[in-house]
This record gives sequence, structure tokens and C-alpha cells, in this order.
Amino acid sequence: MVVGLCVILFLISWFWAYAEPFDIYQNLAIFIVTLLIAGGLVAAMWVPWGMKYDPKTHHHHEDDKKE
Repeated sequence: MVVGLCVILFLISWFWAYAEPFDIYQNLAIFIVTLLIAGGLVAAMWVPWGMKYDPKTHHHHEDDKKE
């Protein structure tokens, strides 16, 4: 949520204050790069969580069936 809020605030401030001297393609590039950076940050935060709580690596239900 924090990353999404920061992206929205950055894009609002960019398009409100700084976007005028740039053409549509440059502003589109800023928009896309901002989304890519945000996606990379979110992925970097979720990868450790996913590795820790991956259901394929936790087999607690199989430990009960061992004989």
C-alpha cells in the first residue's frame, strides 16, 4: 500500500508540476518507468515472504502420515 500511495503521489506531482515542458511520449515513459520501479519494489518485498511461506516447501500435513 505504501508503494502504491507513493507512486500515485509522485505521478500527481509530476503531471501537475513538471510534465508541461515534455511531450506525450516522454510523459508516457515517466509513467511506465514509475510503474516498473514500483513493481520491482513490490516484487522485492514479496519474494522473501513467498519463499518463507511457500506451500510446496512446508509439508506439515505429510509429517503426520509418516509411519
